[in-house]
Amino acid sequence: MPVSVDPPIIAFASAPNRHTLANIRETSEFVVNIVQSELMEKLWICSKPFAKNVSEIEKASLDEKRSLKISTPGIAECIAWLECKLEEEKQLGDHVVIFGRVVQVSAVEECVREGCYLDIVKCHPLLHVGGKDFTIPRQLISIVEKEG
Repeated sequence: MPVSVDPPIIAFASAPNRHTLANIRETSEFVVNIVQSELMEKLWICSKPFAKNVSEIEKASLDEKRSLKISTPGIAECIAWLECKLEEEKQLGDHVVIFGRVVQVSAVEECVREGCYLDIVKCHPLLHVGGKDFTIPRQLISIVEKEG
């Protein structure tokens, strides 16, 4: 979720026992991979508890994408990538909220509108609702302010 525009900061929650959290703590960086629904089952494999030195990306038959500004790779089959440096983390309830400064944004060209926005209507990014539930946005609704 977006937290700040200037500087650009995003956040997400992680269970404390996830390898993702351990990797972020070790490297102080991470990539948020924006996926389409076609990859849902392969991405779900990445959430399984593999041994520390086992690549979840390889186990899911996915490919790594070299990042432009950080050493942590993204997932090549995704439609967009947010390369982040760890700002801070906070334990809240049974999860840890990770705050990351976005240092690079990349996206598949056909999924970009107006030069800098992800075209969610065209590319249908997969959004995690919770547990095993996901949703796909199909409509963009904008506020139109009335003059006066």
